[in-house]
Parts: sequence; structure tokens; C-alpha cells
Amino acid sequence: MRAGPSRRAVLLAAIAGLAVLPAPTAATAAAVPTFPAPGVVAGAAEFASEAFADPRDYDNRADIQLDNGPVQHLDGARLADGRLQLEASEPGHVSLVWTGFEGAFRTGRDGPLRPVSADRYTSASVRMYASQRVSASVFWDRCSDVVVDQCRGVTYGPGPRFAQQRSGRPRKASPHGDAR
Repeated sequence: MRAGPSRRAVLLAAIAGLAVLPAPTAATAAAVPTFPAPGVVAGAAEFASEAFADPRDYDNRADIQLDNGPVQHLDGARLADGRLQLEASEPGHVSLVWTGFEGAFRTGRDGPLRPVSADRYTSASVRMYASQRVSASVFWDRCSDVVVDQCRGVTYGPGPRFAQQRSGRPRKASPHGDAR
């Protein structure tokens, strides 16, 4: 005993229903959106370009401090071919905007001289290659001698974590905690 129509009958009825729908009209065709050609749409604001009139494109030594402090537990830190290259045999970190040590003399692009406004710059884009599967995190904090009272006794956990992807597409994270 059958409880209802067979799958074949339902499929044939669906195909017959599509066949009797009206063809698209000119008004429907006009509703299709058009998109600008690649390269026509401007990119998002970039902190170093606006603050220093020099993008953080890793083409010059001023783009990042590679001495001990901003870079820890990483070997062979260097700029080459517009890339920041680092080697790690243990967990380490690199500070893209260095907040410095309490009482240290501020130079160049140190964060306390030109702080990054999280209200204006709402995301960070990271493109990373690793020779093996690794994870990375982005941290936002305001711990420097300028706001030391705000940070006393506070410990920070990792920000949004990024799983390595085969596609190599940039990953984004905002200072408000949402990874994209």
C-alpha cells in the first residue's frame, strides 16, 4: 500500500511547473546588479599610510621594529621582497605597533607617539605562510607607560585565532573580537 505520490511523480510535477512559469521580462533583467572592475574600488584606510605617509608594506626598515622587545622568540627576523620573514622554533610574538617599555625613549613609529584609533581602523588583515600547520592570534591592548594604571594587574588572553588555510586569502579580525 502506498502512502503518497512517488518521488518520480513529484519531480515531474515540479519540472512541469517550471515549464509554465513566465519568461523573465526586461524589468527583471534590469534588476541584475553591476559591479565595478577589479582595482576600481578603493581599499580601506591603512594606519601607516595616513599617520606616516608611508604604507606598512614591509618595503623599508621603518615599517617594523625587529629588535628584542617588539620581536621575541623568533629567529632570522628580516624584511625581504616586501615581506616580513620570521622563523620560530617555539611560540613567539611580533608587535606590529610597538607600545614600548615603561619609561623608554619614544622614537619613530612607536605606538604611544601615534596611537592607533580602534574607532577609525576597525580591522586587521593578515596573510601568513607557514611551513607546517600553526595558529596565530592578534591582540589589541593599550598597555604602555602612558596608560599604565589601566593595565596594572590585567592579563590578556589571545584575540581572535586564525586557522591556517590552504587558500592563502587574508584573514581579518576586529579589535571588537569578531574574526572574519
